[in-house]
Amino acid sequence: MYASRLSISLFLGASLFAAACNKGGASKEDLALVPQETEIVVGVNIARMRGTAMWKKFMDLAMTQEKSKKDYEDFNKNCIDVGAADGPESIFVALPNVTGASKDGAVIIRLKAAIDDARLSKCGEYIAGKNNEKLVTSDYNGKKIYNSGANASADKGGLVLLDSKTIAFGSGGWIKKVIDIAAGKEQATAKKSEVLVALVKRAKTTDAIWGAGIVPQAARDGIKGNPMMASMSTMKAAFGSMDFSSGLAFDASVDLGTEADAKALNDMATTQLGEVKKSPQVMMLGIASMLDPIKTEAKGTTFHIGVAYNQQQVDEMVTRFQGLMKGFGGALK
Repeated sequence: MYASRLSISLFLGASLFAAACNKGGASKEDLALVPQETEIVVGVNIARMRGTAMWKKFMDLAMTQEKSKKDYEDFNKNCIDVGAADGPESIFVALPNVTGASKDGAVIIRLKAAIDDARLSKCGEYIAGKNNEKLVTSDYNGKKIYNSGANASADKGGLVLLDSKTIAFGSGGWIKKVIDIAAGKEQATAKKSEVLVALVKRAKTTDAIWGAGIVPQAARDGIKGNPMMASMSTMKAAFGSMDFSSGLAFDASVDLGTEADAKALNDMATTQLGEVKKSPQVMMLGIASMLDPIKTEAKGTTFHIGVAYNQQQVDEMVTRFQGLMKGFGGALK
């Protein structure tokens, strides 16, 4: 994505810290705010993440580092208090055909509490300062685009406050389109992409994290020459989700060109999963049983893989891997 370090820093900051916030979820309705050329979308439903045992473990681990804790507190003070009940609600990422030459993309961040340009400007100045840069603003159709760096301009994208509760981030081409869409000056939105809309409807958009995307021809062409990947050379689309409300659940599906390809992919996945379970490394770590819940199937032209662990199983996995990492740490000293 073609944007300055300020834009990237702001987006990453919001992405990393927002999950401590209150209600909300990346809505499939955000399709109405991004360009029709969108082929891949990812949503983060923050409400589903906040308060879960998995997220608490992550936050506890992150806050053990003094620098991380200070960065978190400084971001809250200068930008948005992401730990508050009225913090950001959702993050929605939209990308075009990723195998093409385009570096476009857009991110929509929904807020619980209203902010204004003065607040966004203060946040931009804070992060620009951390990068030893100055905040630069550009005007486009009545909106201020925030960026940083010597060559920053509206043509290179940045951040914009679409309304008091919606922030958009993106490359120059797409941030302008998003501004025009929000103002009603542009009607060609991703909601007019029938294929993408149909995929999103099949994804579990109420889960903590979900995504859907059209597989470009260039990606299929890239794997045609690999005999091991032959069954995947007819991939048309994919969608899936992850959730942490009662442990850990993962669900993913791939649409292929024929039923035979879906069956072949399922056979390959089943074989490889069986081999992994029997591998010496897995047996030594005693985690073979943790692979048992993973299920795969071919239904028509769609290959599906899913797994669900309860909180006790997740806690056991975390404990095992923490012990493993400590072991590696001791071996490296």
